[in-house]
Amino acid sequence: MKQVYKYILLFCIGLWLPWLPDCSTAWAKDFVVIIDPGHGGHDPGAVGRISKEKNINL
Repeated sequence: MKQVYKYILLFCIGLWLPWLPDCSTAWAKDFVVIIDPGHGGHDPGAVGRISKEKNINL
C-alpha cells in the first residue's frame, strides 16, 4: 500500500511541475547595483545602543 501512495505522490508532483516558474531565466537578466553613499561629516545617521550607522555602512 505504501508503494501506491508513493506513485500517487510522484504522479501529483509530475502534474504540478510544469506550473513552476522557470528560475533559470531570473539570473540571465541584467541587474543594477545602487550604492547609497550614506552619511558623512557631522551627521552620524541612525544611532543605536552599540554603534552608529556611519560606522557600519559601506
